[in-house]
Amino acid sequence: MAATPKRRISNTRRKHRRVNLKISKVQTVPCAKCKKETRSHRLCANCGTYN
Repeated sequence: MAATPKRRISNTRRKHRRVNLKISKVQTVPCAKCKKETRSHRLCANCGTYN
């Protein structure tokens, strides 16, 4: 036996819950050494320095 909801979820309540399921954009910063865009707090893929 599967679990079933006791009450119907309204369209507005469902949409409010799903608002937070979005994909966020990756934040990038320019590398201090080679000026290529890299993610912050990671090694640069081009030159290997830490940002």
